[in-house]
Amino acid sequence: VPGKKYRSFDLMTGTMVESANDAAYALATYIAGSEATFARIMTERARDLGATDTNFENASGLPSDNQYTSPYDLALIFRQALTSERFIGLVQTRYFTFEDSARKIRYKNHNRLLFCFEPAIGGKTGYTRAARHCYVGAFEKNGKVYILAMLGSRSLWKDSVQILRTVYDEVPTEEQLRMAKASTVSYSSVYTAAPKKKPAHAKKVVKRHTGKTHKKLAKK
Repeated sequence: VPGKKYRSFDLMTGTMVESANDAAYALATYIAGSEATFARIMTERARDLGATDTNFENASGLPSDNQYTSPYDLALIFRQALTSERFIGLVQTRYFTFEDSARKIRYKNHNRLLFCFEPAIGGKTGYTRAARHCYVGAFEKNGKVYILAMLGSRSLWKDSVQILRTVYDEVPTEEQLRMAKASTVSYSSVYTAAPKKKPAHAKKVVKRHTGKTHKKLAKK
């Protein structure tokens, strides 16, 4: 709502759980004064992490001519983000209730694996027509953290499960993934989801998923 004050934590949660582009923009302008400056800072930070195939032009990931990344760069950035306990809490949030001037709206995380795959630590989905389905997420097995990053998928969860089979003997079924999609948004009173377990830190990117740099970032 224009002119209304929000807590930065609520804006961060809205960005990560519901892919709220307006929340991402508000955070960017608050932190850096403008979205363009924020994008430049993000690009510089990404390159400090070794993500040299990435360039940001906005805070949301919506299409922009010179905005691009690669699966490997996303994995590097996500690995660094996992060193923040606050970030882990955000990507593990299954439901989030956001209050506007008239009502409370409960959102459900778009990450289906968070609801039906116990090793899932958390992740972030994305989608635009140009970039198709995109995803980066972390999973734990025997004390090790595996990071899956994917761009340009036509069938996100089917492709994700296929990759997870290389690490896990048991993966979600199609029925479990369909059930995890149900009730994305509802209007209700406050709901607080129980937090998942705290993961071990990822010390290295376990495996590079080969593929061309996809010159679009996306958010669903």
